[in-house]
Amino acid sequence: MGKKILVDCELEWAKVFPGNIDNGDNAPDDVKAKIKEGGGKYSVTLVMDKDSAEGLKAQGIPHKAMSASLWGTTEDGRVTYKTHRYNYNSKLNEENGPPRVFYQDADGNYSAWDFEGDGALGNGTKARVRLDLWSKNNKSIVTLDALRVLELVPYEDGGSVNSDEDYF
Repeated sequence: MGKKILVDCELEWAKVFPGNIDNGDNAPDDVKAKIKEGGGKYSVTLVMDKDSAEGLKAQGIPHKAMSASLWGTTEDGRVTYKTHRYNYNSKLNEENGPPRVFYQDADGNYSAWDFEGDGALGNGTKARVRLDLWSKNNKSIVTLDALRVLELVPYEDGGSVNSDEDYF
């Protein structure tokens, strides 16, 4: 178990359930192979203010070299961080499974989020996210461990664009 790091943020592109896991179908071949080897990838983009981002970096979340590509900025100046968790760890030959997703009801009780009953998490959903940071020999691995839904924005399927006719 690594160091647990919490951040309050908004979620974008949350694929954190077995029902919406990223199987790499739309990824380039080299990335698709890695996702398939990992049994699929649970992923989400965290959107936060600059102070929260600096707090993550101060706690050890990598932000230089190859990890720099995981960080970004929105048009309104907020900071984004892409995180994920593979369903299967081929190096350890064990299943990771999905991150824990839960909510707190009005009575203060915690319950697991039910993808089928409660639905997918839409862009803008507010959550407290727990990341797992593993560091050794100047190398760090960050995985998505759990998230608590604070304020749901229901997912709305925008459909897909199949031709020019869908635009006009």
